[in-house]
Amino acid sequence: MELKYTIHTQKIKESEFSFSTFDFSKADVRAITKDKAGNLWLGINAKGVMLLPATTNQFKYMGYKSLTTNKIGSNCIKAVCKDSEGTLWLGTANDGIYGIKEESKFSLHFEHKENSQSVPSTINYIHQTADGRLWLASPLEGLAEMNPKTGICHYYKLQDHNQNEIKNISHLVSDKNGERLWIAVMGGGVFYMDLKTGKINRCDTFESGKEYQENYNALHNRWVSSLLCTSNGKLYIGTYDGLGCLDISTMSFTSTYKKNRIFGGSIVLTLFEDEKGDIWAGTTKGLIHIDGKNGNSKTYTTHDGLPNNTICAIQSDRQHGLWISTNYGITNINLETGNFANYYAGNGLQGNEFSQNAACKGKEDYLIFGGINGITYFRPAEITAEVKQPEIKIADFYIHNKAVKKGTQSGKHEVIETAVQKANKFHLCHKDNSFSIEFTAMEFYNPERITYLYSMNGANWVALAPGVNRVSFSDLAPGTYHFRMKAKDYTAYSEEKEIIIQIDPAWWVSGWAKLIYTLLILSVFGFIVMQVRHRYHMHQKMLQHIHAEQINEAKLQFFINISHEIRTPMSLIISPLQQLMAKDKDIECRKLYATIQRNAERILQLVNQLMDIRKIDKGQMSLIFKKAEIVSFTRDILETFEQQTRIKKLELEFQTSTPEIEMWIDPKNFDKVILNLLSNACKFTPENGKVKVSLNTGEDTSLPDKAPLHRYVELTVADSGIGIAPAEREHIFEQFYQIRNSQNNSNVGTGIGLHLTRSLVELHYGSIRVEDNGEGHAGSRFIIRLPLGNEHLKKEEMEESTSTNGIIETSTIEPILAVSLLPYESEEDEKKRVRSRRHVLVVEDDEEIRHYICRELGNGLLHG
Repeated sequence: MELKYTIHTQKIKESEFSFSTFDFSKADVRAITKDKAGNLWLGINAKGVMLLPATTNQFKYMGYKSLTTNKIGSNCIKAVCKDSEGTLWLGTANDGIYGIKEESKFSLHFEHKENSQSVPSTINYIHQTADGRLWLASPLEGLAEMNPKTGICHYYKLQDHNQNEIKNISHLVSDKNGERLWIAVMGGGVFYMDLKTGKINRCDTFESGKEYQENYNALHNRWVSSLLCTSNGKLYIGTYDGLGCLDISTMSFTSTYKKNRIFGGSIVLTLFEDEKGDIWAGTTKGLIHIDGKNGNSKTYTTHDGLPNNTICAIQSDRQHGLWISTNYGITNINLETGNFANYYAGNGLQGNEFSQNAACKGKEDYLIFGGINGITYFRPAEITAEVKQPEIKIADFYIHNKAVKKGTQSGKHEVIETAVQKANKFHLCHKDNSFSIEFTAMEFYNPERITYLYSMNGANWVALAPGVNRVSFSDLAPGTYHFRMKAKDYTAYSEEKEIIIQIDPAWWVSGWAKLIYTLLILSVFGFIVMQVRHRYHMHQKMLQHIHAEQINEAKLQFFINISHEIRTPMSLIISPLQQLMAKDKDIECRKLYATIQRNAERILQLVNQLMDIRKIDKGQMSLIFKKAEIVSFTRDILETFEQQTRIKKLELEFQTSTPEIEMWIDPKNFDKVILNLLSNACKFTPENGKVKVSLNTGEDTSLPDKAPLHRYVELTVADSGIGIAPAEREHIFEQFYQIRNSQNNSNVGTGIGLHLTRSLVELHYGSIRVEDNGEGHAGSRFIIRLPLGNEHLKKEEMEESTSTNGIIETSTIEPILAVSLLPYESEEDEKKRVRSRRHVLVVEDDEEIRHYICRELGNGLLHG
């Protein structure tokens, strides 16, 4: 209980203070003081300081912040309606509907459930027709008629001009005769229901895509937010593009204002008719007053005193005034004077933000407004706007958002010589020409209602938004400024206060400044000269680079020419050598012949690869694609590696997802791809290792259907060799790039094969990549993807296969012969070798040369 001691009567009685959001019965008040305005300041243990104003308005609150009157949950209140039986119905956002009866301490609550007769979860508007029926407008479930006792709803189906069901109902209203229910639909226009028959019709509406005509007898916009049936039989329609008016008796949209739309471009949120028949339209740009007799209009905005330009709901009182909820408080307009009295959350409102069209009248002259934190209800006669003259002072002065105090320096001078609140002059240097001034009217309980005005050097007064007490200036020119300010509390103005702000000019007219300018000009000139010289040197380097590229190209062309000259002699060496190998049966000679053949074929292979790369680089290689059975094609190539894998004791495995896979390739070039990959795999895989070749088909859903690799064949060559370091993978396909490490020094290649392989794969419209075999598995694998089908090929690239079954015969393939590692020493040679105490150690990184030297040195020598 709160007690109050009256000094004059020396009696203690119960305090008149009532705060629904604070429980004084449990507060530990440690200190009390009273200021000169009559406000009480309470120091509360563990709670801080509380201000009790000298006078309070009787705004009442119901909602989740209230300690005693929370009957309506914690969701936003979007609709309010007082029915004929005295029940206050509250529609919420996502919490159904509440019904409050004055004689009951409890409230009805009908929640949304998953059945066809449940109340909507979100309710935009509640309306009771003259026959006592209760109607609900929902943005999600549409139009419903609710039984107020059971909460059971009957839903009505609305259809647009395309017979599509629409449910986003925004507002409801019945005409003065109670014969029809008018329904506003966001995105659907206006419907009306015959309350006797239940038949629903739709008003003619301009549809999207049609050219707008203001004299056309149709609703101008189908995004309808509010409706109003007036006493003279008109239906005003607020839309997202102005206001329309329908003469209900003639169903004409143009008879009232000679056009079907007024205030085009404005979003009309709410409508109201006062007792004189004038129309008030609340928009997002302010409040519009339309004279009911002559149609003249006037717009009120924040410049006229509104707390906010977004109008949510409008109601009238018995004193001929209007109460208007906005997105920032409630205002009361005196229709005789045009003055506004603004009220905010500090006055006891549920909050500053209210809901659209959420307002109604209750019993005993109560007005009820719904908002995001609950409802505010009050008797307008009990709300008074205390008129007192405010006292304006400077609260703070900021330079570049830093507060100024006594002794603060600006350049060589002190800004002020006393406290900011007492200062009349502020001295600033040219660098501090951006500053802010903060005012105060010593109104701590409800500072939002104070409006501050200022004027600079005798200019017109500029009013700040209500509650804003700070003004900022940027980059003012040097000079002396006379700054005047005053405060407005409702209709009372404070006395004007003036301060002088002096901004000193800069130093740039001095001799030192001129010297600096000269140095700067010379520096700029020097910088320009340096830039010109730098560009000249860069141009010379570019020319040198181009010249080096030309020389390199000439060298490469010379190398290709020499390679071409080598090709013919190598062919003449290999052919006679093959004849000698067929005739000569001597084992030692055949070993020498084999060495000659292998190395000759290596040279020929290198020459052919160089010439292929040259053709590709010059764009001179054109592939001729034929239909081939790739499984048999690959198996034939694998057979050429049987001897090599047997000698190195390698396991060669071939897997395929299907027995036959037909695809389009150039057989004369694609075999080089497989041979290069298999040759590298065998070369870099140690003895007793494994080489695995697999063929599969697949589909890449991430690519478009017409992409070449949407359907593909995947060829994988995996080995259990030394693997490839991650840093090397992005370079191994570059021309002449070689990988060197401690494990492959004896097997360093030319850096040509993989570059040729990638080029040929890309000419086949495919892709190639390399990756590890996975954790716990040594080696690496090369993955090639080639397109299935021939949709990606040009007509001139294809040649019909002469083979009846689509298989390219192996006789037509000219593969690059894989270099096989023949045994250098048979078991008989091992037995014949003479044991000797003398040994010669041969050190050579090439294995074949090492064996050749050892064989030439004869028996009895140890080679390593």
